[in-house]
Amino acid sequence: MEGRPFAPQGDAFERAKAWWRSIASDRDAVYDDDVEIRAAELTPVVTWGVNPGQSIGVNGQVPGARGADQQCWTRSATWA
Repeated sequence: MEGRPFAPQGDAFERAKAWWRSIASDRDAVYDDDVEIRAAELTPVVTWGVNPGQSIGVNGQVPGARGADQQCWTRSATWA
């Protein structure tokens, strides 16, 4: 990460690195759940609004506005 765009630079990077190490989990930590995400199975997502229900994978079809939700849907799609 060091030297990459938007990463802290110089002394700021060293301070950030020290902070990141200080918040790492203990080596013997026990977790309630383990979550495995297979990134190769994920598709990019496009959104047209402000909540997760207003998004879909790029290989999907964006639903149209309908019923009482039409005004909200139209406003969200316009803002996006």
